[in-house]
Amino acid sequence: MDRRKSAAFGAFAGLLAVSSLVGCVSVCADELESTGLGGSGPGRGCVPIPLPRSEAGDPNVGVRPVEANGCSASAATDKTAEPKITITFDDVTYDPRCVRVKLGTVVTVTGDFAKHHLWGGYDMGTGTANDADSPFPYKDSGMSFTVTMSRNGTFPYLCPEHFKQGMEGAVIVELR
Repeated sequence: MDRRKSAAFGAFAGLLAVSSLVGCVSVCADELESTGLGGSGPGRGCVPIPLPRSEAGDPNVGVRPVEANGCSASAATDKTAEPKITITFDDVTYDPRCVRVKLGTVVTVTGDFAKHHLWGGYDMGTGTANDADSPFPYKDSGMSFTVTMSRNGTFPYLCPEHFKQGMEGAVIVELR
């Protein structure tokens, strides 16, 4: 194993060691190709990486990241007064893209999932990472999906085919 692969393997091993302490996402083949550790094909060469911790004093500490897919609580559309919200999409844009809601809010995502699949995941810059704890499952058919936000934190979603064109967002769920 050359030095670059050895260093990359050591970094990933360190991430694996702490992955049981914090939430994790999985980085797969396309992200690992640059290190020489990745396999080819779906699901090959996947390793979990820890989610970033929330800021001190935030009620989400240790639960979910503060920012995801370019969304932060301070820049998100405030829908905390509404018990139900709808996120729509057409072309390659979610509306609203980044939204803040209260715990227990019913979120409906509407659009053509055959054209733009819905997936709970992170834009990692060069590829995507699955969020295994996301309330947003992979959807590739239908026109509507509804979920009650039962945990606080930041929950990213994206279209895996069009995230590089900006088709990504997040629902930020607050306790209060």
